[in-house]
Amino acid sequence: MNEHIEKNVETKRAIRKDAVRCCSFMISASPEFFEKLSPESEREFFKSNLEFIQERYGKENVMYASVHKDETTPHMHVGLVPITKEKKLSAKQ
Repeated sequence: MNEHIEKNVETKRAIRKDAVRCCSFMISASPEFFEKLSPESEREFFKSNLEFIQERYGKENVMYASVHKDETTPHMHVGLVPITKEKKLSAKQ
């Protein structure tokens, strides 16, 4: 993530030590929702959610996406570096 920031953030100022370098998302739904889905539909659910995040925040900024089935309800963890279109590191935007 730090390497991605170094290569893609363009600023004359130093990046703050307390700057948000990774935004983490957890995507899931109710257990009842997943009970009704086929394995293919479940894959499509997570794929479409990941595509939404990539479109909104930039595919290049998504560092990881992992589906977990280790608990009762499947869920996906997504981590991204909050680099704006203006090449700034900003979790606020």
